[in-house]
Amino acid sequence: LCTNGGALLSEDNKTCLLDSPEAIETLEFIMELHKYAAPGSVSRHWDESGAILGQGVIATDIIINSQASNLYNPEKSNFVDELLFAPIPYKKNHGSISNTWGGAIMSNSKNKEAAFIALQYLTMPDLSKSMVTDVSGTTPVRMSLLEDQALIAEIPALKVEAEVIDACVSKPKVDTMAAITTIVASEIQNAINGVKTAEQAMKDAKALVEAEL
Repeated sequence: LCTNGGALLSEDNKTCLLDSPEAIETLEFIMELHKYAAPGSVSRHWDESGAILGQGVIATDIIINSQASNLYNPEKSNFVDELLFAPIPYKKNHGSISNTWGGAIMSNSKNKEAAFIALQYLTMPDLSKSMVTDVSGTTPVRMSLLEDQALIAEIPALKVEAEVIDACVSKPKVDTMAAITTIVASEIQNAINGVKTAEQAMKDAKALVEAEL
């Protein structure tokens, strides 16, 4: 949606914009692409997409950051030496969604100093690197690691992540984002499965999302 010049919510997070021409056009494009998708694509989760890509069942997919390390693991992927990564193609605006991790200290914390020390420890370069290579495979929280040649050699996808980091799109900061994500996904499925037209699905999504705001 963002790469087609659209947006989920207005800048003040009070109005859903899913009935815009850009949103409807985007869903129509997704519906057309789905004609060439492997069976089960509507209900696959990130880990399933990564697994079947690594097995060669599908040739290409949009992969979440945390799956990149699995695709370069010979125990989980049959195509370690043949994988290529690239930024998501776009029509109007360059944009990607980056998955990383972070931390914060609550204002009512009774142990702010201890919490600060813990955050300092968790963001140390060596430990941050191990979080990428040994734990989750998510994007590092330090730009220096995105430029670490040894790390890039192990997970080449990080080079692309470094290229697109400035164009990443943040999810709207609203408390009901999880519910909104479910609504949008359900209406996209309705359109792909032929239950609704793209225009009707987006109008219904707009109404349901605004009821959550």
